[in-house]
Amino acid sequence: MKLKRSIPVLKWSFLFALVALGSWYAYRRPELFAALRNLRASYLAMLLGLALAGRLLQGLRFRLLTSVLGLELGYWEAFGLVMSSSMYSSLAPGRAGLGAQALYLKKRHGLSYAHFGSLVAASNLLGFLVAALAGLVACLASQLSGRAAPSALVMAFLAILLLCLGGFVVLLGLRRLDVPGRVPTQFLQSACRRLSDGMHTFWGRRDALVKVVLLQTVEITTSVASLWIACAGVGLSVGLAPLISMVTLTLLALLLPLTPGNLGVSEGIISGAAHLWELPAATALMAALVRRAVGVITTFVLGVVSTHALMGGLRADNKDSAAEQSGPGRTLTEDSVSPKTPMPGGSLKTILVISISGLGNTLLFTPALRALRKRYPDARVDVLVEGSAPWAVLETN
Repeated sequence: MKLKRSIPVLKWSFLFALVALGSWYAYRRPELFAALRNLRASYLAMLLGLALAGRLLQGLRFRLLTSVLGLELGYWEAFGLVMSSSMYSSLAPGRAGLGAQALYLKKRHGLSYAHFGSLVAASNLLGFLVAALAGLVACLASQLSGRAAPSALVMAFLAILLLCLGGFVVLLGLRRLDVPGRVPTQFLQSACRRLSDGMHTFWGRRDALVKVVLLQTVEITTSVASLWIACAGVGLSVGLAPLISMVTLTLLALLLPLTPGNLGVSEGIISGAAHLWELPAATALMAALVRRAVGVITTFVLGVVSTHALMGGLRADNKDSAAEQSGPGRTLTEDSVSPKTPMPGGSLKTILVISISGLGNTLLFTPALRALRKRYPDARVDVLVEGSAPWAVLETN
């Protein structure tokens, strides 16, 4: 528990250390800013257009993901969720944006956190697979064209690709052997189950799986184009293979969100990859910072507008729900509120409640058990839980 509480502190400390190190580096190397003299408004306009195109593609992919779960969002609602998520992720380290998406979908559309989390985890695994494959192909193509690719990058892409493929096969093909249940710790068991459920959901919708992979490939292409324009804006000529390897490495770094929006981490990766390709690392760093600045402006402008629109929709839904439940001449009390899914009438003899979640979810559904007992006083209520710890929670509540 102490380690879990100290993780945000460590992430903020890491961010401040990166900012301090970057400031010191810029102070000692004032010639870096000379590269900005070649930056014209046309480059900024193209970067802005590509940043907007990338966000539109992300909205399309998010809408496709939610449709796999049977939730048909409007495009602009999905786009708004993507922009709000990006804004929150840029403000706090970790996955604050993902939590905001899950909370909104739960409140407005009733989508469970477990289903949403499993599909996002599977989508991320597919994204890492596509990114590693693209980086490896770019390095091999450079090798075949006569320019030696850095062996460190080739080995890194190959290792990540094999790891993603192995995880894909194990979680998809060996579910009957209960592979997630054989993982030693409860945290890893939960992560493996989410990935396994998400991969099986995708496998049942292969058409959506292909579309998601294609959209992720187009997003990588858009990111490569934006980095190329940023490099051209600061006077740096970069080949296609180095560009693809830089972009895919920054995408793979999202696996461990150490700073808000991976600020400083992505730029450091681009600078390091440029050094491996024997390119001016300092100029590549300036190109990455220009690209970051345009992306941050786009994210916050669209994020504020999207958040305002989404919150307005939530408030309108709450007002409509309150009006329906209270009705004319009635006051809204706790007894007058009915659940979204009414309980069946008649007399039930046996009720089985299944919970395979952790302690927190088990504790949260105990009021539902009391409501069941109150509604059906003569019925037998059985609860199926996993492990002894959730059962102890039920016994004491």
